[in-house]
Amino acid sequence: SRDCLFDTTTKKYMSFFQSRHVGLINAGVTGLGLLTNEGPPHWHPASADLKDLCRNASLYCQEQGVELGKLAIHYALQQPGHCSHLVGMKTLAELQCNLEVATTGLTGSESKILDNVKEKFFKLPQDLHWEGVEINAYRKYKEEHGLK
Repeated sequence: SRDCLFDTTTKKYMSFFQSRHVGLINAGVTGLGLLTNEGPPHWHPASADLKDLCRNASLYCQEQGVELGKLAIHYALQQPGHCSHLVGMKTLAELQCNLEVATTGLTGSESKILDNVKEKFFKLPQDLHWEGVEINAYRKYKEEHGLK
């Protein structure tokens, strides 16, 4: 499902799924790396605007000495209704950071930084996502190359 700092689409449908006893796995906690200080892989399908927004949030977090991914994971873990959260990790340090935030939460300073991140970067009039990007690119390619 989608429930992260820049996309809370799942909240609109949570009561529907809960009323039918369907558990949701939140697999978009860091937005495939967008919400980390390292940033997403080069192939990430998000728009340039969303990548820039997340990069700016990351730069702010780096200036504050905080990992954006830690804040993103904490945010997701605080959202009600999910039966589980799925997070990819590449290093032992990432695993340790994620376990720490899951078991002890954020410090007071980190909580304030998260509030600032939400206010400065992710107080959006609408949810941002990349749904349909790949299929639209595929259709455009077919059209440009005369394929059916």
